[in-house]
Amino acid sequence: MPPADGHPRRNIGAILCVLITASGLCLAVFLLLIRQGEEDPERPAVTPAPAYRVVYRVVDRVSVDQRVRGTTETDVLEVERPDRLRLEHREGLPPGGRLLEGSIVNGRFTMTFPDEVAHAFSPLTVLSEPRLFSEPALRAAADAGKAESLGRSSIMGQPCNRYRYRHFGGESLSEGDGQEHVDTCVTPDSIMLREAIEFSGREVRVSEAVQLDRAPHFAQDTFVATGGQGDFHGQLTWPYSIERFTRGGEFVASEQFLVRDVAGHVWDSTGSSPIDLGIVKGSILYHTGYVEVQTSVDGAQVRVLASRLQLALNEAERLYTRGR
Repeated sequence: MPPADGHPRRNIGAILCVLITASGLCLAVFLLLIRQGEEDPERPAVTPAPAYRVVYRVVDRVSVDQRVRGTTETDVLEVERPDRLRLEHREGLPPGGRLLEGSIVNGRFTMTFPDEVAHAFSPLTVLSEPRLFSEPALRAAADAGKAESLGRSSIMGQPCNRYRYRHFGGESLSEGDGQEHVDTCVTPDSIMLREAIEFSGREVRVSEAVQLDRAPHFAQDTFVATGGQGDFHGQLTWPYSIERFTRGGEFVASEQFLVRDVAGHVWDSTGSSPIDLGIVKGSILYHTGYVEVQTSVDGAQVRVLASRLQLALNEAERLYTRGR
């Protein structure tokens, strides 16, 4: 919590270390408590909404064989930051009918339903969820030429900032063109209200919010699958360590590959731009929900994911200084 003087600070807490042996390599998972003692003068006046529920009208205009369909369905997104999310895709117009598919992330596991198959959870799982947006990250992408700012708009009476970029799958953002781009409108507190995908010069899918609740009352089972946890598949077997903290809906997570002096890039760096901040050298990538800095510390590859640019740069510098 911020101190009485109103300056947000971070306090280095105790680190819980769990060592797991997997394929002859050690996996260390660190949970880092909120740190205090460092002022953040660039903290925005508006921080991400801590919890919200959005109902989207989703129109698929073109099928795989390019015939116009005009199918309208419903997405229901429920979020409780930092690590709880439920997405339902339902048949028909809002509020939606039969459940077609969905997913849950709840800090312990991720699950798809209605089949209810669970998978391993890592502290990075929900941060990279494509339905979670960061307005400061998109603004930084526009400043870097990786996206285009299209000004302000309003949906359901809610102000939002419009951006255009190229982004498909898990790739980083790049500048869109007339043939392929995504247009989004995101509120100052980082809630996506509209997303329109254009491919081969045609608008193929539009999701637009028709209901928004920033103070939802979630039922006890909202982030728990009704049929139980299902069959658990997968373990955390990759040799990395994670540190993570959150504050007021913002987040920073750093991931370090524990095998040193590895040739090539451990993580995808396609579309990255070089950065040189003196002591920190590496590359930076922009995503819809976070900014990613890739660098190295004492021969080990490291990446930092944060809800805005300055948090990512500060954390990369801190890791480098600590590792010297």
